[in-house]
Amino acid sequence: MRPLFNKAFRDYRRTLLSLAIGLGAYGAMTLLLFPTLVEQRAELEQLLDSMPPQFIRMFYQGDISEFDFTDPAIFYHARYVIWVLLIVGGMLTAHALNTIIGAERNNMMDLSLSLPVTRREFLAARFLNVAAVILIILAVSFVVFAIGTQVVDEFDVGLGELALGTIGGFLPLMAQASITFALACIARSSSNWAGPVAFGYFFGGYLLMAFAQTVDLIDTISNVFLFKYYDASDIIRNGVDVTNWLVLIVVIVVSTSIAFWGFERKEIGV
Repeated sequence: MRPLFNKAFRDYRRTLLSLAIGLGAYGAMTLLLFPTLVEQRAELEQLLDSMPPQFIRMFYQGDISEFDFTDPAIFYHARYVIWVLLIVGGMLTAHALNTIIGAERNNMMDLSLSLPVTRREFLAARFLNVAAVILIILAVSFVVFAIGTQVVDEFDVGLGELALGTIGGFLPLMAQASITFALACIARSSSNWAGPVAFGYFFGGYLLMAFAQTVDLIDTISNVFLFKYYDASDIIRNGVDVTNWLVLIVVIVVSTSIAFWGFERKEIGV
């Protein structure tokens, strides 16, 4: 399985390098912006007060009355982490779909599985590759903002809390990737529903969460959205909510199990 993992990692290394450099540079720029926001706190509060609550809900799931964009933890989540989730989550969704359905349509799956490897090993290598990519991106994010705590005085966040808040992003990203793999493994290559469902669930869930506490119907179903269970600012300020982490872990385990079950029974025509 190791050669499969190495190949998958090599195939994705340019994208990974671009993500790491781009998000690292973006993180550095957001940190340089933070002192200016602190200085203009009064004007910023007036601006936020004039905005609808749904706008704030897109970046913050706590009590809106406590929302303070100059709070380092809230700033970190709203200005950086949420964009990491959306960008990386979207790319991993496309990657998972292309790994299974895309390979089938391009007649590459037959070639891969004609090698002396099992389907289980093939899929396990892909899962491990995704996990490695997520961890590397989060490690870069942590390093950038850990340096920021030493350079930008206003960004006063403990390294331990910052590490927990950052690594917590692994669970929703891995959950989304696992769900996408599950959909791709149970869908036929000729079907066109797996992609829209995977992207719609992820990005649609993010948008709908903005209305979760203002629209009764959406609030009722908000528990099915991944964004409900991760907020880096809450982890940094209040510690880990074990229940949220357990929910995401269960989603990962169940989705991964479905993916392996479906892939073993998938008619690929090898």
